Amino acid sequence: VQGGHDREAKEVIAGYKFNVGDIVVTKIGAQLDMRISDKYAIRVKENTEFKITKLTPRYGKGRAFFELVDGKMLVSVDEGFKGSKFEIKTPTCVTGVRGTKFSIDVSEKDKPKTKIDVLEGKVEVKGRYKEERFLLAKLVVFVGPGQKTEVFKDEPPELPQRLVEKEWKELEELYQI
Repeated sequence: VQGGHDREAKEVIAGYKFNVGDIVVTKIGAQLDMRISDKYAIRVKENTEFKITKLTPRYGKGRAFFELVDGKMLVSVDEGFKGSKFEIKTPTCVTGVRGTKFSIDVSEKDKPKTKIDVLEGKVEVKGRYKEERFLLAKLVVFVGPGQKTEVFKDEPPELPQRLVEKEWKELEELYQI
C-alpha cells in the first residue's frame, strides 16, 4: 500500500486500516481480502492496482469509491449497504452496485477493456466515453445474475450476455469472502 499522505509504500498486515488516497498493489501470487463489517467484502487478486477514492461508512448513507487501474477484484456488497453508494471506476467504465456479488477485471493488453461478471444482484455499468460519438448507443446497461458485459476504451458497454460455465465456476469464489 502506498499511503495517501506520505506516499511511502507499506506491506499490509491483518487489521490494516485503509484510508482515502491509498494505492493498493498486489504482487504475483498474492491476494488481499478487505471487509467492512456487514457492508461489503473485496478480494483483490494478484497483479492488481487500485486506489481508494472515497470511504465514508456511515449508517444509512455510506460511500465507498474505488478506481481499478489494472487487474481483478471480486466484490460482495451486502444488503446491509442499502441506501449507500458503492462504485468502481476503471479506465473504460463506471460501475454502481447495491446488494450484489460480482467480479471486475481490467485488462490493458491490446486495447483497454473492463469485463464485469455478475453472480448475484445487479450491476449498473456506464461507459466512459464522449456521448456525442454514440447518439443511438445504450448509455447504461444493467447486468443481472448469470450475466456479463465488456466495455472497451472510448465505447459504450456491450449488451449483457450469459456467463459460460467456466466463468460461473470462477465467480463461486465470491462465496469464500
